[in-house]
Order: sequence, then C-alpha cells, then structure tokens
Amino acid sequence: MKTIVLTLWSLLLLVTAVQARPLDEANRHFAAGEFARAISLYENIEKQEGFSMELLFNQANAYAQLGKTGRAVLYYQRALRLDPGNANIIKNLQLVEKEAGLFSKEENSLKQLISFVGINNWTILSLLLFLPIILVLIFWQKMSRKKALAIICSSVIAMLLSSEATAISYQQWPIYVLVEESRNLLISPFENAASAGLIKEGGMILVHKRYGKYSYIEDKNDQGGWVKSKALRAVILDPAS
Repeated sequence: MKTIVLTLWSLLLLVTAVQARPLDEANRHFAAGEFARAISLYENIEKQEGFSMELLFNQANAYAQLGKTGRAVLYYQRALRLDPGNANIIKNLQLVEKEAGLFSKEENSLKQLISFVGINNWTILSLLLFLPIILVLIFWQKMSRKKALAIICSSVIAMLLSSEATAISYQQWPIYVLVEESRNLLISPFENAASAGLIKEGGMILVHKRYGKYSYIEDKNDQGGWVKSKALRAVILDPAS
C-alpha cells in the first residue's frame, strides 16, 4: 500500500471538542507511521463515543497502510453508508481495490448512471417531485384541468422512476466484506468440499443463506459458493461485527 497516499479526514475538517483530544492522539500515531496503535485508539473512541464518518474513514486509512485490504474496504464502505457519494472516501476505496486487484464486471450504462448520481441525490429528487403536485393542488382553481392533470401525471411517473432508481442504488451497496485472506469458495458447506472459485480479501458480497459455520455468498461478479461465516463482516454497523 506504499503507493497509496491517504489523507486523514480529520486534518481537513474540524473535530468536536469532545473528540479532539483522543482523536488527535490517534492521528499523531497515524502520522508517525504507528498504524496498529492508531487503529487501537480509533477503536477505543468508537466504543466510548460512538462512530462517525470521519472516524470510520481514518480507521480505513490505517488498515490500508497496514495492507489489511479486507478491513480497509469494510471501513470505507461503512463510512460511505454515513456519507454516500463522498469523493474522498470513494477515491481511497478505489485506490485500495486497484492495489488488491479487486475488479467487478462492467455495469451497464443505466446502472453506471444510477451509481454516479448516488443514493442521496435520488432520494432528494424523489422528494422534490412532490413539490409540483403540491403546487397544483394549491392553485387548482386557477389552472386548467388538462394542464393540472398533465403535471400531476408527469410528476407521479417521474417520482416512481426516481424511487426505483433509489431502490436500485441501495441494492448495489455490498452487504458483507471478506475481511480475512483470499480463499476458495466451496461447492458445499463442508471443510473438504471442492472449490467453486476464488474470492479475494476485500471482496464485497451478498449472503444468501447459512448452514452451520458456513454462509452461501455471491460476489459482485455473480460468483457463488460457501465460505466460513467468521471470515465475513457486515457493512451495516453491528456491535457484534
């Protein structure tokens, strides 16, 4: 990860007075190249004061510097959950994925557009499309029925389309990340089962079902198989993860 230049988010933004002292100490260790110590302090801050986008971003940067791709991807994705579309997070995530050779199959143009706009903007657009309907209802008596109905119908159709885009954008978020070393996917949930393919550390996946200590997963390239559940961590923050 030496080729990756990562900037601590907290150096770009002011932190709150409550978090300043412990976070500053953690950041000093990061700046000194003591990444393991910085991670330990970041984790203590999270346990004592809760998480924030900035804290998760800094943790991801520290893991990236240690070459722990799985953990780095996990924390970047968690940070993105709190601030979808953040350019700094996306840039660092892409750098880590490029270094690790984590490539996904090319998406079609529609999905690329949906991803580019971002879930936040699609949600805002869906809400804003209520405005023309409200205005029509307010000025109903002053408008022709034909024009009013045309505006309402157009707004409803556009709102449905943007809502669908919001749903697709949300579904594109990975649910789990492989945080341990790259490993074979298995054709069945047993130790000596044959290989069904390889999934790399940091791979973003969906979990479809579980059996004993194993989970049946599918990655972003539609590759499926069984892997030990302990190797996975949920992107959505969970105290147990």
